[in-house]
Amino acid sequence: MAEKEQSIALSKEQMERLIGLGMDTSIASMVYAPILSRSSHFTLKAKSPTFSKEFWTKRRCAIAGEDIYEKLHGRDVPAFTTQDLLELMPPQILIGEMVCSLIIIKKMSGNSLVTYAVTDENGLDSLREDNVWEEPTLIQALYKGLLWLIENEYFVIEKP
Repeated sequence: MAEKEQSIALSKEQMERLIGLGMDTSIASMVYAPILSRSSHFTLKAKSPTFSKEFWTKRRCAIAGEDIYEKLHGRDVPAFTTQDLLELMPPQILIGEMVCSLIIIKKMSGNSLVTYAVTDENGLDSLREDNVWEEPTLIQALYKGLLWLIENEYFVIEKP
C-alpha cells in the first residue's frame, strides 16, 4: 500500500482482520474497491452513498436488477480513517478499579503515542507498558489500541 494511503486509512489487510473479528464497519468513511470487476488490485476511495445497503430499496433493486449491489460493491472492503477510529475508541475504560482516560501524544520524534492511563490535575499519573502504542502515524497507533481493546474485552463486538 502506498505511504499516503497508510496515513489516510487502515490498510485493506487491517480492515479484513477487524471484519474477521466481527467489527461493525458501517461508520467507515472510505472503501477499498477493485480497480476492475475481476481485478485483484484495489484502490482507496471515499465511500459513496450507493455503498449503503439501505440505499438499495426493493424498488431500486427491481429497476436495476437483483444482483446489482453485489456486482457494484460485493468485493469492496470498508476502510476506517483516523476520525473513524477516534469515534470508536472509548474516552475512558475501567482497568481493575482505576478509571483510565484515552491519551494521545505527538512526540518530538514525530511518532504518535496512544494509551489509556490514570490522570490527575498534574497530567499523567501512571502508564502501563501493555497498553502504550507508539507508531509513526496516529492511525496505526489507534489501530493497535483498538486491537488491544478488543482482545482484552474493553471493546465488545456484538455477535449477531
